[in-house]
Amino acid sequence: MNGLGFGTHTVFPTQSPATQRNKQFSFSVNNGVFSGNHTTNRIGDVTGRPAMNRVEGIVLHRTVSSNAESAINTTINNGGRSGFHVVIDTNGDLTQMNNLDNRANHVGRPTGDIDNNNSIGIEVVGMPTVILH
Repeated sequence: MNGLGFGTHTVFPTQSPATQRNKQFSFSVNNGVFSGNHTTNRIGDVTGRPAMNRVEGIVLHRTVSSNAESAINTTINNGGRSGFHVVIDTNGDLTQMNNLDNRANHVGRPTGDIDNNNSIGIEVVGMPTVILH
């Protein structure tokens, strides 16, 4: 399954709260794998799963940690029993853990038509870092 609707080259600016400066992101998706600046590929056998037949949804998750490495370590340490396709850190950096063509265990107990077999899971680091002055 290729051609998930991603352009071969996309650029978007963002205001990063961590750095308080604009970043330019350029990435492409080929055969289910992101590449580009601010993008890291950590696809491995530990979290790998079988291929999906189709993608019907994208599920956004918010982490309970203040950095992407914590979410990455959790999915590696549990052997991918819980996981995601990509995680976006507070500075906008993207780390890919699973090929977009393959399933990831990110939907707990499905209540509708979207489940692990037909959706892409994106973790967004959501726990704010507390800065004391």
